[in-house]
Amino acid sequence: MSEKIVKVTLVEEPEKRQEDKSINFAHLEQLTSRLMEVEKLLEEFKAKLSDAESELKEFKNKSPLEKRFSELTGNTFKDLTPELEQKVKTLQAEVENLTSERARLRNEILTGLSNVIMPVETDGLVETTEEETFFKFRDGARYPNITAFLKKEMKFGNPPIYVTINPEGIRVVGLTERTAA
Repeated sequence: MSEKIVKVTLVEEPEKRQEDKSINFAHLEQLTSRLMEVEKLLEEFKAKLSDAESELKEFKNKSPLEKRFSELTGNTFKDLTPELEQKVKTLQAEVENLTSERARLRNEILTGLSNVIMPVETDGLVETTEEETFFKFRDGARYPNITAFLKKEMKFGNPPIYVTINPEGIRVVGLTERTAA
């Protein structure tokens, strides 16, 4: 889990909603969606890079033998080493770019979550039972990517089970293999 502290502010007054100039959840949802795309691309490029590196290594190992065989048979030998090395360099650069973008997006999301004002409804859309109070997001909005990001960052298998607000701070408890047992 990151060492950053996530600060959440609940705003109930409608006039403060319009004044808010901070990052909003819709923007964070877009960022987390892009982060998921980047992570998927990164895994694909890492696999391609691994394959290209294996192909280059294999070619370098067998090329002297093939070159000698080609000379003996009178055929021309095509050395693919420069092409394969260029392919590896290109893939390495792409992996580095995606890794940098992933780090930038992650930091931007964590910073945004620290500054975001929670878009919850307080006017009649609060569901209350004896055990819990559920605040729905404004306008029926859903943020599945943010939820997935938080689960991944907090290492939860499911959304948090409960959140308590104490004078000392906020405690978030999620379901992990240990707590499920």
